[in-house]
Amino acid sequence: MKKSILKSVAILVVLTAFFGCSSDSDSIQPTTPSVIVKTKVTITKIQITNIPTPNDWDLSSNPDIYVVGLDGNNNVLIPKNGVLWNFIPSITNKVEVNLIVPISTINLSSSVFKVQVWDDDSDDALAGANDKIGEVPFYISDYSIGANKYPSYAVKSNGETIVTIYMTWE
Repeated sequence: MKKSILKSVAILVVLTAFFGCSSDSDSIQPTTPSVIVKTKVTITKIQITNIPTPNDWDLSSNPDIYVVGLDGNNNVLIPKNGVLWNFIPSITNKVEVNLIVPISTINLSSSVFKVQVWDDDSDDALAGANDKIGEVPFYISDYSIGANKYPSYAVKSNGETIVTIYMTWE
């Protein structure tokens, strides 16, 4: 009798194991995470944290700084707005330009956004024309590929001019 019960239990375990597992469509299947592709970037703010040591601008004082934004064809996207008189930017004392009308592009593969920093000499009749202090180009495609794509900001320098742009992606 014991043999018969053990034999029945063994058969029941084997049958349960065999018929209990199935590969029906109701079973849980692993899912592949979907890749999110952003198709638009908007630049919302610009910060300048360093400029070169004064060359020939404002010999008697610090430069009078303003910022201009251009596209790859040198079309003005952000015109001269406010001037910071007698000012040298630093990490703790930045030049900030909050864009009331943000700059957007859907051309992520070839868009270039150039930030120029200028010294305004309009208050100095002897100085002549305004002086370009520095220019930093941002190639948008650099921020839409790779492991660290779609950042909320990017810091770049061109010589001693250090610029940060803030971005949102859609």
